[in-house]
Amino acid sequence: MRCCGLLVLLPLASSLMAEDALDVLPLWSLRAGFQATPTPQVHEEIRSSSGTISGDWGDEDGHARRFHLGLWRVVPQPSGLLVGAEMSFATHALGANDDFDGSQGYRQVGATAFAGWQWGITGQRGLRGHVEVTPLLGAGYGWMTSGDARAPFVEYGLRTGAFIDERDWTAGVLLTYLRGMSQIESTSGSTTNTLDLTTSGFRFGFEAGYNF
Repeated sequence: MRCCGLLVLLPLASSLMAEDALDVLPLWSLRAGFQATPTPQVHEEIRSSSGTISGDWGDEDGHARRFHLGLWRVVPQPSGLLVGAEMSFATHALGANDDFDGSQGYRQVGATAFAGWQWGITGQRGLRGHVEVTPLLGAGYGWMTSGDARAPFVEYGLRTGAFIDERDWTAGVLLTYLRGMSQIESTSGSTTNTLDLTTSGFRFGFEAGYNF
């Protein structure tokens, strides 16, 4: 009889252990999102045989659009190390001052790596969520939509997020403090045009994804 009881209890115990393990084992999370991101400030310098002129472009569009797709390795409950990487595309409208009249479209494609920590939260009626804090480091390529001016860029900052979690799905809001830089140089005959792009400000938006 004891043997029969053990045979009945063993599968049940194994099932319960497996369910508990699912709550603590890392999961992959595939996420996509949209963010409003700060537009770079532009300082332009034009050097030619007749001399050098320089000036700062105006800020025509305070925030630009950024779309991203990322893959994360997460520990849903209660807390743990969080790492991830994402690909992104951003589109900007760069304003100009009276000396450099007009505006320019500016595009960026890039990759960003994250490493930080997340804290799980369990609310009323079993509602689950988590908070993320992750430093970030990114790089990519940017170009003007008119002409052939293009160059790499780098960016770094601190990303925070608050998410609501379901077994298979997660969704939340993001707030990131960002700094970035790039220098675009182009030459036409004896004239060299240099654009120094600097980014500083807050990026905000939302993100949703599938856990597996």
